[in-house]
Parts: sequence; C-alpha cells; structure tokens
Amino acid sequence: MPDPHELVTTLYYTFSTIAQSLAGAVGLLAAFVVLHLSQLNQRLQAEADLCKLSVGPNPAVQQRAITLCNTGQMAEFWALCRENYQVVDASIRDSRLPWAETLLRERGLILDRLRRALMITAGAIVMSVAALSATPWIARHPCIAVSALVAGVSLVLLSVVLYVNVLRTLFGR
Repeated sequence: MPDPHELVTTLYYTFSTIAQSLAGAVGLLAAFVVLHLSQLNQRLQAEADLCKLSVGPNPAVQQRAITLCNTGQMAEFWALCRENYQVVDASIRDSRLPWAETLLRERGLILDRLRRALMITAGAIVMSVAALSATPWIARHPCIAVSALVAGVSLVLLSVVLYVNVLRTLFGR
C-alpha cells in the first residue's frame, strides 16, 4: 500500500497541474482561434462588400443585402444570395457564393471543434478542482486515488487531442 503522505502529495501536484496547464493551453488556443476567425470574417466581409449591390434586381432584396452586409451578418447575407440564386449576378453565383459558403462551413467547423474541446477541458478542470478539495479523503482509498489519477490524465490527453484537432482545422493540416 502506498504511503498516504506521498499519495496526498501526488494528488495535489497532479490535479493542480492539470487545472493550470489546461487553463493556459485554452488561453493559447483561444488566441489562435480568435485570430483565425477574425481573418475569416474579414474575407467574408470583403466578398460581401463586392457582392452586396448585385443581389438581384429586386430593390427590397438589394436593400436587405446591403443592410445584412453593413451589419456584419455574413451567414444571413450569403443565405439571401443563395435564396435569390437564379437572379444573382453570374460572377457571384459561380465563384463568390461557393467560396463564401466554404468559408462559412470552415468557420462552423472551427467553432464546433472548439466547443467540443472546451467542454472536455471544462470537465477536466472541474474534476481536478473537485479532486483537489477531496484529496484527503481520496488518499485514504488507494483504488479511488488511482482511478481519479487515471481519469484526470485521460481527460488531459483527450483535451490535447481535441486541441490538436482544432489547430489542424485552423492551419489546414
């Protein structure tokens, strides 16, 4: 049976390190994601600025397109272009609309993967904080201590895999 004092020390160091490391990693990941999403939004806005006056002959549709574009509602703007597909200028319909829809899908994929990574990370941090507060009790039960350590390390590894997945989506690898 392990020395209870050593087990307590191991639990404290492990779970405090998990919480701190994941918090730092999330901050770094968030910086990359915000930068990339900002660039995506700028590209979508630039495309929309070029297209907003060519969304069909209907003045009401054109005014709606201009309003959506000027307020930065890119998903709605490109949906309006898609709804008016037959009357949209051919240059928009054949090149700009598919490109913008690709950018919107990429943005959605990034946000979905980030959301997944953040949920697992939040779970790992909450578990670590809970384990820290219960460390004296956990240390008295070696099987529970080992299980908690395995669970904590597993959540860290899963978080890292999900971070890599987000970064691969950002950088296209």
